[in-house]
Amino acid sequence: MMEWLNTEARTPNDYQSQLWRWLDQASESWTQVSPHEFTDAQGTAFARLVLGGQFQVRQQFTARSGAGEPQVQLTCIVTGDYKRALLQAVRGTVPEFGGKVVIHPSETVEYRLSAAGLATQAENRLFGGGDIEENFMAASLRFAIPGVVNITNIEYLPGKAAKTEPAAADPQPSSIAPKPRNVPAWPVVKTEGHVAAYHAARKSLYLTLGRDVLDDRPGAAQAFCQTFGPKAIADAITKQVGTKVHRACRAQDVHKTHTYRNLIQPLIQPKPRKPADWDEMIEERTGDDMPEILEDIPFEDDDC
Repeated sequence: MMEWLNTEARTPNDYQSQLWRWLDQASESWTQVSPHEFTDAQGTAFARLVLGGQFQVRQQFTARSGAGEPQVQLTCIVTGDYKRALLQAVRGTVPEFGGKVVIHPSETVEYRLSAAGLATQAENRLFGGGDIEENFMAASLRFAIPGVVNITNIEYLPGKAAKTEPAAADPQPSSIAPKPRNVPAWPVVKTEGHVAAYHAARKSLYLTLGRDVLDDRPGAAQAFCQTFGPKAIADAITKQVGTKVHRACRAQDVHKTHTYRNLIQPLIQPKPRKPADWDEMIEERTGDDMPEILEDIPFEDDDC
């Protein structure tokens, strides 16, 4: 699965030139490619540019867990050593997943230059290529940044049971089990997973707007509420998961969650205050205490 992301023990002779060519031909626009058609050198070079944060990849993934749990299709923008980060993001986005999560990627991906890749491309073009320059670039990219995952779309797919279950010849009303009325459509545990994922996917914006709120800048509170108010979050969750199997998520559902009460509500109060761990989040954003380079891991969630 996703062999093109495995760069271990695979360095063909023309890897360095392929690395240079990938970076030179890339642009800021999304370009579609098929990794299964790559040569070893192309695949290794492409993967190294993703791991090094020079390329962003947009790809669809199908995720499933245990029997009776939903199957979802996600569109994600990723960069860095993102395999473990992707599993964590999927678990946070689909709180119904309780067991081992398996993710299947699509055969095609789209890629574009990141901000770092754009700067590297501009610098490299000043030298014009050649054995020395290509060798130098290959040596400078022997690292992997921590994975960054942004889930841009999620769709709940129909369950397999719904496709294969034969229809009754003469269904009777008595044979249809009534839906339980004492089970809430949005229990706190389920809603918490979605709210936490919403917050995590927009953490950079959350910190930027939150700091403006604390600094009492004009219009800051309104801008913060437009993205992080309970109704805005509830509407985004409803758009994401739909209303085929349960009612729409509501602002009062969001209000009950730990993430909203501890990280968002303090900034929406008439007298805003710092949320829990605010100083630590700001410090992480500035790059202090940078996590070590992640080790290569299996793509499947083998820890469960």
